[in-house]
Amino acid sequence: MPHLPAHASAIKVAPWLIPNPVNPNLPHTLWDLTQPPMMAKRLTGKHVVVDMKPEFDQDATFPAVPKAHVRLAGVDLVHQVWGPIIIRNEGDKPLSVGDVIHGIYAFFQKPVMQRDMDKIKEYDEKNYDTMVEAMEKRCYREPGLPGRAWKEGMKRVDALGAYISFGGLTVIENDDDTWEFSLLVLNRSGN
Repeated sequence: MPHLPAHASAIKVAPWLIPNPVNPNLPHTLWDLTQPPMMAKRLTGKHVVVDMKPEFDQDATFPAVPKAHVRLAGVDLVHQVWGPIIIRNEGDKPLSVGDVIHGIYAFFQKPVMQRDMDKIKEYDEKNYDTMVEAMEKRCYREPGLPGRAWKEGMKRVDALGAYISFGGLTVIENDDDTWEFSLLVLNRSGN
């Protein structure tokens, strides 16, 4: 886990990665976690939707860091089965907004293995039903033929159920001078 920089009271997060400070239920980064990062959009102060890609090269944090851990806010099941999302760059190259979004996407696109499904069912049999329903909806929303997406099988993103809208990242400072991002996910039907 990354350590807090010396003489810094907090890590600052790029504005396009934080929750909307005025209305957290209306994120200013519009991104469905089932969709590739190139589909991400941002909402301007005048409520105009524009492409997010020009913001991808901005540093994700200040001070800049080459590595970050991301934990889902309120979704312990994902963390217990797969651990945190770890996003890192080679060497000391700072993480960009694009690196963070691509890292989150890559984590959730991994297939769910049988051993993972067994753990998920141990927690609650309803989890499996929720994931199947989420997978069906994801497959029908995919561009192209739903059959192709169905053949790829269940993905980690399906463990989120309807909570697949990016809500933003906040910084959690731990007692041991480390920090991690907390990823807020919103109900897709709620925004």
